[in-house]
Amino acid sequence: MTLTDRATKFLNKQEFRSDAVKSLEVIIGAFIKIGVQPTQELIDFQLNFGGLTIYAGLEPICFGILHEEIARGNFGKYRKEVSKLIYHPPEYDLLIGHLACADTLYQECFTIDFEGNYYEGWELKASKFEVIVEDLAIFGEIDRLGYKNSYHEYFENLSIDFEQIKRDLNFANYPEFPQDIIKWGKNAELIIRMSNDKISLYSKSEIGEDQKEYLKKITNKEEKTITSNTSTTTVVEPQTPKSVSLWLKLKSWWS
Repeated sequence: MTLTDRATKFLNKQEFRSDAVKSLEVIIGAFIKIGVQPTQELIDFQLNFGGLTIYAGLEPICFGILHEEIARGNFGKYRKEVSKLIYHPPEYDLLIGHLACADTLYQECFTIDFEGNYYEGWELKASKFEVIVEDLAIFGEIDRLGYKNSYHEYFENLSIDFEQIKRDLNFANYPEFPQDIIKWGKNAELIIRMSNDKISLYSKSEIGEDQKEYLKKITNKEEKTITSNTSTTTVVEPQTPKSVSLWLKLKSWWS
């Protein structure tokens, strides 16, 4: 997948750790040592993004499946670590092998499978890591353009039709974004983003109540009625996702 000019410019401004392994011979040798055939998707990930460092607060997260020095410590008791590759073989509910794809002390598990799918906390976030880079590039772009007010709704175990949302709220696809599990749209006033557990609206002014009510409706909020001696109150129960994506916790490091 070729990055857009927007994502390429964004990536060129980011920090890369100098000890990222970029030698094809070393990469393939690491797979040979664990007896696993490397895929082109994993090789491309290491060559293109090995050493890319972002921050969750003050904690660096360095992407890549191989590093000269690791910060995360030895997790050999819990998972197989050979030649600095941390490999999770297929077992139980893990249908395809995963490799740890970030060196960090941050309390989250970042993995990539042999087809190039990217996960956080074992939840699929994107079919390619390039989508994550494109996603972050848009966050940086809309921040520079002054889109500040965000309204969001979480959801879980729902199949939401983004194309229907676009029709209902008059959105078009965000320019040049490769729609994936993460989706972006834009109209004259608003920008919308949908991931696998959250829909967000961004605006330069206050988000309208109609749009808020629409998001509540499509994310299927459950209403509970509480009756007291003096009044009856309707409470909307939020659906909290099992895990919150790393990107929600990042500082505005892209600016």
